[in-house]
Amino acid sequence: MTSPRNTVHIAELSIEDAVARRARVSTDPIVYERVRMIIERVRREGPEGLRAIAASLGDPEPELLDRAAMQRIASEAPPEVIALFERTAHRVRAVAELQTPAQRTTSITQSGARTTLRTLPVERAACYAPAGRFPLVSSVIMTVVPAKVAGVERTIVVSPSRSPLMIAAALTAGADAYALLGGAQAVAAAAFGVEPMERADVFVGPGNAYVAEAKRQLYGTIGVEGIAGPSEVCVVSDADSNPELVAADLLAQAEHDPQAEAILLLPTGVDAQPILDAITHQLETLDTAQVAAESLRARGAIIRFTREADLPALIDRLAPEHLALHLPIERARELAAHVRHAGAIFIGEAAAEALGDYGAGPNHTLPTGATARFQQGLSPMAFLRQRAELEVTEPDEALLSDVAAMAALEGLPAHRLAANLRSPS
Repeated sequence: MTSPRNTVHIAELSIEDAVARRARVSTDPIVYERVRMIIERVRREGPEGLRAIAASLGDPEPELLDRAAMQRIASEAPPEVIALFERTAHRVRAVAELQTPAQRTTSITQSGARTTLRTLPVERAACYAPAGRFPLVSSVIMTVVPAKVAGVERTIVVSPSRSPLMIAAALTAGADAYALLGGAQAVAAAAFGVEPMERADVFVGPGNAYVAEAKRQLYGTIGVEGIAGPSEVCVVSDADSNPELVAADLLAQAEHDPQAEAILLLPTGVDAQPILDAITHQLETLDTAQVAAESLRARGAIIRFTREADLPALIDRLAPEHLALHLPIERARELAAHVRHAGAIFIGEAAAEALGDYGAGPNHTLPTGATARFQQGLSPMAFLRQRAELEVTEPDEALLSDVAAMAALEGLPAHRLAANLRSPS
């Protein structure tokens, strides 16, 4: 069969243009103001405001389900689906345990002062899972499992979905409760402790623009793991890559959202048409074709490179959420070792990005919008804090002298006095 030519068009951009285009994506001022008003209403009106907002959006009545109520609803889920959730949670848990400090308490003594570092979990975590056309069960598992591995005492799934599958996933992952809440108002309820929601120490998980903006505005009142934007993938390909697999990995991100970003890095002189044709053919089979095609038109890009040695610098400028390396395995491993900024890397064409999304082990809650330069994917570390404890029984004269001298340099005489009064001389 003859391939249709140029049915799908993806713009060829320079790395400078691709970075500049991403920089132009910012918070919608209308979203900002609506979220500000929602937060203020929840703060001011409490449970009544929360119920009114939910009713206006067609969401269910806000409710906090305990494990007994969760079990009654989850009993409707088929046993084979429960088994699927258990296998997925097992793999995610194994990786989360690798990410957790082996020692929760360690200490060092120097200059007569003993410093103990104690790693402690937060007391209560809210794990968000958006509602959609289909139950987004993977987000439940990916957020709850690392919280429980960290040792969080009370983990609450927050979602406007009452789906038995969502609630079964929450139970399987180890959630202690399930709050029927969605949107910016859910973040506000968790931040302020508005009933039926309990006040949480951290709020994690992906959501729409309103959830992301609420996390941004409420950070400081509640902890967050990051501000998620549209999903991203950067696929590195060459003349020998399988066009069907490259196309599938690009579409797997493009189908998320019209604002999702799918970027193809391709050597100069290599024809992109086989990949474009494969995208066109695969789109014909997808129920999400309209969203994916719009994403590729608006946010897709082909970026050319001359030498493979230039790739680490190009990728680091993009700092993509997902990096898929469709190269021979040894070259892919070598390239991965030299990339500094990427949320997660998928090495070799067999490592489909979808495997990471759906439970091969790594967490799929990843930094977007180039925040991989300073953030990592969700892990137990998002729920842990390290506290320093200083114990001094016999003050060291040299230490006290140094502290007094530092205080004098900074013009803080009470600090200097506090050190001098503890001097044995």
